[in-house]
Amino acid sequence: MINVLLVEDDLDLATTIVDYLEIEAIECDHASNGVMGLKLIEANHYQMIILDINMPKMDGLTLCRTLRERGMDIPVLMLTARDNL
Repeated sequence: MINVLLVEDDLDLATTIVDYLEIEAIECDHASNGVMGLKLIEANHYQMIILDINMPKMDGLTLCRTLRERGMDIPVLMLTARDNL
């Protein structure tokens, strides 16, 4: 079974994504901020991370940078409401 971590602070959006992934038989853990996400990543093995950029405590770019600096090459899909690079 595929195991995914969703790091998203918008609870309504997170619930929708988790529900959809469950329909597709994808197991999904959820963290509401980057610090919680990092703790889950340290404690579990994920095949992929779906990561919001704008979050409290630790933003998504910092979390992704932290993972890469630690040598973790887990695929990351970034979510953002930003409309430019």
